[in-house]
Amino acid sequence: MAFSVFAIFKGCTPLVAGLELPACPPDTSISCRSNEYWCELPDGRKHGFSLHLFPAGEKFVSLSYSYGKRHGWWKRWDSQGRKVRDGFYSQGGKEGYWKGWYPNGQQYYLHQYRAGARQGKWVRWTSDGRLDAEGFYDNNIKAGTWTERDEKGNLVKTKYSDMAQVE
Repeated sequence: MAFSVFAIFKGCTPLVAGLELPACPPDTSISCRSNEYWCELPDGRKHGFSLHLFPAGEKFVSLSYSYGKRHGWWKRWDSQGRKVRDGFYSQGGKEGYWKGWYPNGQQYYLHQYRAGARQGKWVRWTSDGRLDAEGFYDNNIKAGTWTERDEKGNLVKTKYSDMAQVE
């Protein structure tokens, strides 16, 4: 059962018309504080959905929890309702590809994680779609050749090895 009426939650941001909250898992109850609604276990840990709202009641951030740890899709929107970020959590750590977009819809970044660590490909673009930076991480450390724009906008390649920059 989804929830859409929250008259019982005093002091919480009301939802915009048509926005419903997902059902909470069994043995949890819905809670709220200011601009956030979430499902909570009897011991106070979050379990199920969590939704943060803008002051006018539109979605800002949605995510899921499993027994107190972030687990599942994390999504963020701007005040105009455009998705600007998304990624996945697995038992509290970032996992897989995380993506971001500019307000014009152009992709901003693509980052890869494994077990919460920066691991794999990292790419960032300018708002007009030009490459801004690209490289790889190995367990939170820059590895291999990175291409990044300098202060004048030129693409420069830098090599990294054994946690240090190679000239």
